[in-house]
Amino acid sequence: MSYYLNTDARGVIHQIGECLPTAAEGSFRCAMARAARQIAIWDQRYRQRRALRELSPEILQDIGVSREDALLEAAKPFWIA
Repeated sequence: MSYYLNTDARGVIHQIGECLPTAAEGSFRCAMARAARQIAIWDQRYRQRRALRELSPEILQDIGVSREDALLEAAKPFWIA
């Protein structure tokens, strides 16, 4: 099941309506909604991994993540979960 989505100023994805295709136009809109959702997820992953790479050793210690683990996660491509 897909949803129409909206992203706020902070980049947080919000669900704003369920996508239920009933005709060809609805199917196209649902496909576009799914594509937009996937792009938003990829963008969010990219930003989170970039931020993780830039965290200081003290912050990483506070959250219980080693520098090596943080760098391994940050090195993943955005399309891999």
